[in-house]
Amino acid sequence: MFAFSLPGRGTVVTGRLERGVLKKGTECDVLGYNKVIKTTITGIEMFHKILDEAQAGDQLGALVRGIKRDEIRRGMIMAKPGTMKAYDNIEAQVNSSFHMSNKRSSLHLAKDGFVDYNIT
Repeated sequence: MFAFSLPGRGTVVTGRLERGVLKKGTECDVLGYNKVIKTTITGIEMFHKILDEAQAGDQLGALVRGIKRDEIRRGMIMAKPGTMKAYDNIEAQVNSSFHMSNKRSSLHLAKDGFVDYNIT
C-alpha cells in the first residue's frame, strides 16, 4: 500500500483489491506494523476514473478519511473491520521437494513481512 495526501480532501492509499467488493462509504481497518487504524472510504479511483465500487483484481486508489500520510507504510493492508489480524511472529515447518546434499537451509521472517530462505 502506498499513500499520498490531497490537500483539503484526505489521504489516498493505493494498491490491488485482493478479494471481494469495495464500495464508497465503507468502514475499514488499516493493519500492519502493530497498528490498527479505523477509517472510512470516501472515494475510489481507478486509472483517473471515479468509481462507486471496485471488484477483486482492480488496481485502485482509495480516498480515506482521518488518516495522515505518515501513518501509512508499505506493506500495510486495508480490510473489513474484524476480518483480518496482523501477526509479527510465526512458526513454520517447510518441506522442500528437492534435496541438496551437505547443505543447510533456514527460513527467516524479516521485520518488513518478507520471508528470507537461506541455503548455506
